[in-house]
Amino acid sequence: MRSSGKRGPHGGSRPGAGRKRMKYRLDAPHRPREKFSTPSPVHVTMRGKEYIFELRNDLVYELLGKVLERYRGDRFDNGAFRVVHFSIQDTHLHLIVEAANDAALRRGMRSFSINSARAINASIGANGKVWFRFHSTLIKTKRYARNSIAYVLGNWRRHRKDINNGQFVPAKIDPFSSAISFTGWNRTFKVPAGYKPLPVSPPTTFLLRTGWAFGGPLDPYQAPGPIW
Repeated sequence: MRSSGKRGPHGGSRPGAGRKRMKYRLDAPHRPREKFSTPSPVHVTMRGKEYIFELRNDLVYELLGKVLERYRGDRFDNGAFRVVHFSIQDTHLHLIVEAANDAALRRGMRSFSINSARAINASIGANGKVWFRFHSTLIKTKRYARNSIAYVLGNWRRHRKDINNGQFVPAKIDPFSSAISFTGWNRTFKVPAGYKPLPVSPPTTFLLRTGWAFGGPLDPYQAPGPIW
């Protein structure tokens, strides 16, 4: 049916025109990633597609543990890409990785994205795309390294996963992360009976080995504000 109203000019500014602004963006911003040519630590966030909403379960933990085995420093590309810290949240993953250069980061993350997606699809009986484009930030300073470690390993507190039915859970560190393997806490944690830590690699870069510790050991209750 044709419109009986007068047609206005094409283009130009007018009320209601243009693409509607999203209230919340799941995908990472599509801007060029910073290039680097020497071994460096990188904070990576991987957000799941809309149907990914309950990754914090024992089966996903076990399957992602098997995936992480492939990226131990002595097993993957001569250590060009290695996962040092890792946490599983319901809808996303946080990683702190070391990569020899930006090409090694892209290659390693492509491999990790594919293998982790297969593992997660196997756990839920699906066959679709699991991840949005990953977001990465190069860690350049001691302060950022410290905050990144606290953020990744303490991310469960930001999402209130340390509370169950109004009560704090008995664990003082996130059981769905590599926190048990981190040696920089201000107290000692023993591996509980029957618990299998996620197979992450020890750090080799200065910032992740000792640079982050300029302020002393980390408190497991520290959870700094959002980095991304």
